[in-house]
Amino acid sequence: MRSEGRQAGRWWPFWTGLGLWLLAALFLWPMAFTFMDEVGYVGQARLLLDGRVSPDDAWVGLWAWTGEGSVAKYPLFFPIVLAPLLAIAPGLVFIVGLVAAAGIAWGFARILDDWIEEPAWGLLVLAYPSVALLSRTVMTDLVLCWAALAAWQAMRRNAPVSTGLFFVLTVLAKPTGIPLALALVLGEVWQRRREGARFQAVWAACAGIVVGGLVAAGLNVVATGTPWYAYHWAHQGRTQFALAHVATSGLAHARTLLLFPPLLVAGALALWWRRAVGPLLAVMVSVVLLSGYYWADTGRGTLDTLVVSPRLILPAVMFLLLGYCEMLSRLAARLRLSRVVPWLLVIAAAVAATGIGLAQSRLHAPMRDARVAAERAADQYGGRLGLTYNAFEAGALSDRTLIFWPGGEGGPCVVLCNTGSSSHRSPEESSCAFTGYETWDEVGTYRVLVRADCAAGLERDPVGG
Repeated sequence: MRSEGRQAGRWWPFWTGLGLWLLAALFLWPMAFTFMDEVGYVGQARLLLDGRVSPDDAWVGLWAWTGEGSVAKYPLFFPIVLAPLLAIAPGLVFIVGLVAAAGIAWGFARILDDWIEEPAWGLLVLAYPSVALLSRTVMTDLVLCWAALAAWQAMRRNAPVSTGLFFVLTVLAKPTGIPLALALVLGEVWQRRREGARFQAVWAACAGIVVGGLVAAGLNVVATGTPWYAYHWAHQGRTQFALAHVATSGLAHARTLLLFPPLLVAGALALWWRRAVGPLLAVMVSVVLLSGYYWADTGRGTLDTLVVSPRLILPAVMFLLLGYCEMLSRLAARLRLSRVVPWLLVIAAAVAATGIGLAQSRLHAPMRDARVAAERAADQYGGRLGLTYNAFEAGALSDRTLIFWPGGEGGPCVVLCNTGSSSHRSPEESSCAFTGYETWDEVGTYRVLVRADCAAGLERDPVGG
């Protein structure tokens, strides 16, 4: 038996590492969006704050066209969470990813401590570059991972109320949360039948899945008029799931499982040894399902791709990382490194947060500066700020009233345009030479444009009314 003093001492490295990781995040707070999907979620949150769920053609965001009009592309749950944060201050929307990442690390530490391993190995998930990056974005991936991990952990601890709540969150976080939740429950049923254990928490999990599904269907009805997600409109003319995609998407995910980190898939052995059947089944479902999906994330180079490609199978990566941590903890104990390694993990988590934060700051700085310049111009010439599509990631965090402007006549007085690409995967050049507009300021590839008649003081922004 471990003494209480030893038990408390085991946690010091973890809390130190988590604190340093959060401090790095605080001092290197994100200044713009990294993925275009973030614009979609925040655009829907803005729409909700405006008292609507259906956009018009000038609304900044990502939408699905139904043939009768545009609807919200993404499920409404996450935008509902973001809306109050956005109302207080736009930059607060990034707190969700940070809380989710910290929750995953804490969940890892508690599980490893239950397994009589070093809790500090929970910091490895914070040092994982993909998690460090996604924690600084307004995306649902980490929310889904945290909900799934907490749901399984609560179910294993026989806590019916928290089990039900976290399974509701797992289903609502993202559509892929539904098969993920079912896999966790089926694995637990199989395990408990073998052990002859009680099923009270399992029934709570089932109830959570049902409630989450009903709420998701209800939100879809509000957003799209049907109980189904809008993805079938967003991907019209494309086969989303097919065996043919395994040659591309499946290969990308296999690279993640084998190389990032090396032999990550070996974490499955530790999960099996620990009788974590639910997570093992969740790993298989996630990898198989997304290997047949038409798309896998990529970056500009090999390193970028290794960092961003785990995003779609992040729940599988997370559970495998849990087993990976267990194996490394046992290895460190055999090598008599248990006193040193926890503090190395503290350093690794802090370095990952700082490194990713600095790299992201270099990317975001011109985006922030361009947004600030455009806001100054908007305040001077009309109040509203127009954005071209490839300037969404830079401008969508503004607290000004935003207008999507694809070009043409009668546009807003001030437009933020980008001569670069909206995608980091495929750099390309665009033109900001629009008839009737003059360049008011330049920041990197961004141009702040002012309509000539507005600059001359002849009239105010016609879109502003």
